[in-house]
Amino acid sequence: MNGKDCLLAFASLEKQALAAEKDTGKIRQSFRQQKKRRVQLLCAVSGCLFLAVVFAGLIPRRPPATLPPAAETENIRPSESSTVRAPAVDPETDVDPETGVAGTLPTATGTPARNEEPATQNTAEIAVIPHWEEKSMPEKYTGLEFGDTEYRVGRNAIAPDCLGEASGTAILIGFDVYTNAVYRVPTAVYALKDIAPACAVGVRFETGECRAYVNPSYRPATLSQFIRDLNLKNELRCGNAYMDYHDGDRTYHALTFADFDDALVWDLLLNEDLPLQDTEEYQWSKQLFSVAVSVPALGYTNQGLWATENGWVVTNLLETAKAFYIGSARTRAFADALLAGVPYTETVGVQEGETGIPE
Repeated sequence: MNGKDCLLAFASLEKQALAAEKDTGKIRQSFRQQKKRRVQLLCAVSGCLFLAVVFAGLIPRRPPATLPPAAETENIRPSESSTVRAPAVDPETDVDPETGVAGTLPTATGTPARNEEPATQNTAEIAVIPHWEEKSMPEKYTGLEFGDTEYRVGRNAIAPDCLGEASGTAILIGFDVYTNAVYRVPTAVYALKDIAPACAVGVRFETGECRAYVNPSYRPATLSQFIRDLNLKNELRCGNAYMDYHDGDRTYHALTFADFDDALVWDLLLNEDLPLQDTEEYQWSKQLFSVAVSVPALGYTNQGLWATENGWVVTNLLETAKAFYIGSARTRAFADALLAGVPYTETVGVQEGETGIPE
């Protein structure tokens, strides 16, 4: 082998060595990249595990459901079921089919018309709502169906002599909030003397207590019809009148007029034949004054008759508001008459807000 061949052989070996070194560098670089990816993956997994531990500590864990101990279940009221039905009454003859005696009707004894599962009640409700057997008859039977009209029990007892002639048979309706039982029992119903049946009727319970049942859906066409149907000329009793206002420094003044002539009410507030207004406009006006009124024949005491600055007169007799527009001149005249001629007591305090009245 001459020198030229040796040089070529050496050059070939050197080239192969360089190629091998280059391949070795690629392999090492590949190993470094794989190691780097492994480190990144390990960091990501560790971070996820750390976050999972943190969130697991923040989220409250629900305790396992457990049954109450036996001592706590002993006082739970069982549901009461009954298949007893009120004896039927012939509405045409008022004859009890079981006794055959004319003119007698079953009294309200609490016979359920249907029975369902007990309603779920919390402890506070059970503590304050009387059970069915603890209620008086008017507390049990708060509704009455007579003809096509649904009536609501009056707020207080009425005198027996308020009852007039028997008008037929009605259905008393009661509801037991603890058992969801609806009670429907027939009873004799009476007219109230000089009061339209469209407004109210009367019931005498087996205890002797008498109650008016009023029609909250009654809507008179005019103020004069309202006065006539309720016989307010003879039955309305006026109590105290009240006014309140704030002066410039927000001092609150409450005035009570305990002794004034009822004629003021009739002369200035109730002496015109005005139509009933089915509107809530009066709610957006400042109240000027109020008068406590009672109607003993309906069991009402201290109900409201109030007026607004812009001329509305409103009452809540028969459980729903009835508004009549008489004009601001009339309502202001009533307020001025009280302030000018009726003694009053005054209560002074500091309070937020502003209400209407005297300058």
